[in-house]
Amino acid sequence: MEKFNYRKFPSNERKEWLNKFGGIKLFRDNFRVRPYGETNNSSFDWLGLGTRKSKSPAAISKKQGGYKVEPENIAGAIKISRTANIDFEDKSSREGLQENKTFQVFKEIIQGIIGVFEEDRAFIAREMLMFLMKIILN
Repeated sequence: MEKFNYRKFPSNERKEWLNKFGGIKLFRDNFRVRPYGETNNSSFDWLGLGTRKSKSPAAISKKQGGYKVEPENIAGAIKISRTANIDFEDKSSREGLQENKTFQVFKEIIQGIIGVFEEDRAFIAREMLMFLMKIILN
């Protein structure tokens, strides 16, 4: 907390909040598309963020980069519409979308956006760490 100047917060409240709101949820025409981002479900990590993290377990402050966010530490909502996204098809069970080429490209775009977030966050963390090191060494 001191190294990166995080403000203090009760960690149990953060865990409770992430359990309730965590994960990347998908909405179509303002209706939740389950099971994407559903906690305690195999589709919680439908973007494969955990796999990405396990392949690149770099710390946020690693100079060479490679930091990846863990799926348990991210929350977000993606809203799409049926009329503007006609290539998305419902599964016959009405639980989720068909995992066709359009859906795969959609996932890759979201992963790319998250990648930009990861790079930005890691850059800021490295800058803060360098600043702290200068203070300590002077």
